[in-house]
Amino acid sequence: MKYTSHLKVKMVVRGVPKDLPEIVFREAESRFRDGTTGHYVALKEASYAGKRRLIMVAYDIKDDMIEIVTVHPMGGRQVEARINSGRWIRVS
Repeated sequence: MKYTSHLKVKMVVRGVPKDLPEIVFREAESRFRDGTTGHYVALKEASYAGKRRLIMVAYDIKDDMIEIVTVHPMGGRQVEARINSGRWIRVS
């Protein structure tokens, strides 16, 4: 599993623990394909900034390697909007 330089910067800016992106990827409660960016998306509820939050990681699969692109917390309505608009298509 590879963390992109963009992800590493965002983790510092957002105060994301080092292992959280991989945990979200491995234990995802749902997965989507983002029709706008082409990335895959994994979602999982996890502890972040002292609260339980829905955490999203965007990732790519390149030559059988997982490359996590970014991570951030999301609100349930953001997720609903992306699904309802057709931007996110469920893959599992």
